[in-house]
Amino acid sequence: MEPSTSQKQPAQTITVCTYVDADVYTTFSRFNNFTLNHRSLSLKLFPVLMLGLGTAHLFSNYLLWGTAFILLGGLLPLGYVAFHRKALANQIERYKLDQPRLAYTVHLGESEILIHTEKERASYPYAMCYGAYQVPGFCYLYLTKAKCFILPAKDIQQGVTEHELFGFLQQKLGSRRTRSFPSKRG
Repeated sequence: MEPSTSQKQPAQTITVCTYVDADVYTTFSRFNNFTLNHRSLSLKLFPVLMLGLGTAHLFSNYLLWGTAFILLGGLLPLGYVAFHRKALANQIERYKLDQPRLAYTVHLGESEILIHTEKERASYPYAMCYGAYQVPGFCYLYLTKAKCFILPAKDIQQGVTEHELFGFLQQKLGSRRTRSFPSKRG
């Protein structure tokens, strides 16, 4: 018995031609730094800890230490965020991301991932992938903790949705190496 034509068959190969611009790169950088690597948690906990230490020192009549801890708790996280923004702006300028440009093409096949760039072609087995993460509008495919391919939903070929793409990656990588992050409200 053949499947009916109304049932959608899973794609055998999914192709994503990734165009990177400032928005795509900024979204990825924020995800990588603040969500995946949990720096946002550190940026929230550090000021609380420093405020507590500062307050304890102030009540113990160590005014200089108390003031220093409180200032440090506020200035270090602000400095980190400012540094991140400046570094991001420099990278966007360096890579000329003011206009979208084709960065690479990713072919997700049944047994391997094939990557094409202007300069090279490479293939990787799914077994070597570090993980895949879904956020609204994107899937991020990490070959290692430091090497990631951005897969924007708008760049997926063959009418495949971002949820189908992520489902495909879950099937290939397993649930332990995949995670979906819901949209942040507010």
